[in-house]
Amino acid sequence: MLPYTKLNPHSRGNGNYALHKPLLLLSILDMTESGEIRSSHLEKTPGLRLRFDAYWAIVQAR
Repeated sequence: MLPYTKLNPHSRGNGNYALHKPLLLLSILDMTESGEIRSSHLEKTPGLRLRFDAYWAIVQAR
């Protein structure tokens, strides 16, 4: 598993920001705070996808 400190917000080579990476981290932190994630083992779940999509809808047009 990749440590959070190694999360790079840039996409490969083109210099544009890859917003999906910080949004994934925000989704995980939000779910941890609300008690939906209780362990350090992370998996792709429908709840994580739903949370990510909710944040993505906010920033997508910007």
